[in-house]
Amino acid sequence: MFESDFWLSKPSSYKIIWLYILGKVNHKQNGRFGRGEGFFVFERDKYLIGNDITSDKIKKFLKLARNCNMISTKRSTRGTTLKVLNYGHFQKIDNYTGTSLGTTKSTSQALQRHDRGTPIHKNERMKELKNKDIYVAFEQATLATWNSFCDSFPVLSKVISVSGKRRTSLKQRFECKHYRDNIVQAIKMIGNSNFLRGRNDREWKVSFDWLILNDTNYLKVLEGKYKNKVTSEIDKILKGVS
Repeated sequence: MFESDFWLSKPSSYKIIWLYILGKVNHKQNGRFGRGEGFFVFERDKYLIGNDITSDKIKKFLKLARNCNMISTKRSTRGTTLKVLNYGHFQKIDNYTGTSLGTTKSTSQALQRHDRGTPIHKNERMKELKNKDIYVAFEQATLATWNSFCDSFPVLSKVISVSGKRRTSLKQRFECKHYRDNIVQAIKMIGNSNFLRGRNDREWKVSFDWLILNDTNYLKVLEGKYKNKVTSEIDKILKGVS
């Protein structure tokens, strides 16, 4: 829009009127008007558009906009029903790339937030919802596995809820495919470790938070670092001799 002949060659007052119209028409369907449609009383609105905007300027702009297939209008005794043609074009973030609207980070972020609500990002939104559902299923399954394991080993503490820092940590672990695929196995392997179940000089016990704290603790369990050592009869005899 900002590189078009209309924007570059027409009077500044036309641009102000056009931006006012774009801002006032409906951004979504309602009971009376469709998306991109609105009702205007320009004799009143001209004072809202700008101090130097006159009825004649508005009239000339509307004529030009109709000729350029930018709008369609329908007059009545009360005012003008106006429709912005191809309204969706002005709601796409891609149409502002490389223009003055996209030169600042804050403007770009604002436009992206707005754009997520428009139809062109439905697929992305559906993907976000799908990923959210997958995470919820992962969280529930991991929690159920841990609590079920604690039933077999009551010395360990069950998890009542997941929120705050705990959820943040679990979401970070969720991003790792290897973690998602192996956390259940890691929990089961705790059963083979007296150390992780409190049989150590500090009486320290593994917790759910320890398993999700970082991306290495679960690997230590999988790799057998805490696995019970098997002592042969010969080792016992030799140890007794020494």
